[in-house]
Amino acid sequence: MKAAVLAGLALTTLPLSGDVPRLVLEKDDVISSAWTLTTARESVSATLSLMGNDQDVGSGSVTTRTRALEVSDEFLAVAEDGSPLRIMRSFETLTTEMERGGEEVEGATIIENEGESQLAGMDVAFTYDPESQEWNAAFGEDSDGDDDWLEGLAPRLDLARLLEGAGEELEVGASWEVPTEFLSDVLLPGGEVIHLDDPDEADVPEGGIQLTLPGEESIERYEECEGDITATFESIEEEGESRLAKIVVEVSVTADLDVIDDLEEQADERGSAETYAEATLSRSLEGKLTILWNLKTNRPESIEGELSGSSEMSVEWSMSAGEMELEISFHQEVDLTHKVEAGFGD
Repeated sequence: MKAAVLAGLALTTLPLSGDVPRLVLEKDDVISSAWTLTTARESVSATLSLMGNDQDVGSGSVTTRTRALEVSDEFLAVAEDGSPLRIMRSFETLTTEMERGGEEVEGATIIENEGESQLAGMDVAFTYDPESQEWNAAFGEDSDGDDDWLEGLAPRLDLARLLEGAGEELEVGASWEVPTEFLSDVLLPGGEVIHLDDPDEADVPEGGIQLTLPGEESIERYEECEGDITATFESIEEEGESRLAKIVVEVSVTADLDVIDDLEEQADERGSAETYAEATLSRSLEGKLTILWNLKTNRPESIEGELSGSSEMSVEWSMSAGEMELEISFHQEVDLTHKVEAGFGD
């Protein structure tokens, strides 16, 4: 009985010749991945000032968003060095669910927006242009969607950026710096893939107005974080016939962003005439992510972990409401936690 129990455990082993985490791709290879990303946001304080009158709009409220992604990537063309040149991605599952708790917002109606992304079930081809060093995206033959959706997609879902700077002779115990773009790879895998139908508008009471409050969750820009993202090749483990490199990524970053352009673009998409005088977002994130890398298949096996931190947003803007010009300001402080889980296969 003891032998059977031990056989099911991941055993730390000594490295063998060639036990170096690397990503090796060949033409017609397929990598599937299934992601679950859960983000909890607790509003420490949220104050809206409308024409000089202050109102609490959600201090103590908690919002939890869970995104599920299942995609399959087929590598239709690969360069001599193994880097992909053309990827056909099939979006199989793309959903988002929202849960709210904590303090309720008095005198306000919250419009829910969740469900299945309009990209679900579609195919998108990514083609790399070596001259411009850019990726171009196009819908597959049997898929037809909004071309604007393509602009926010990211072609790589293979965690390749993790190994940038690791070196060819990587050994157990070695550490290296990971680019901040890696945060987007794990917190926004595939890019902006959730495109939901417009939510049903709430009935606005007589004398009331409908406002869309800015939120830090709609502004990614993780690549602009500053600080340390360090990966360490901690050990080699055995699971069945697989030898897995355990890589732990420690994150400690901050960002101070001017987000006027982001909010103006969102207002334009809503068809709302809003003028922003000031909009700033400060955020911090820290925590650990653990990646298991299959040394036999030269592919990622799994990633899991948690990043926590806080954000502070201050915005001042104006908008028209009938014949009135409204002056509005909003300030919010949020504690947040991101939980990441993903598995990879053929």
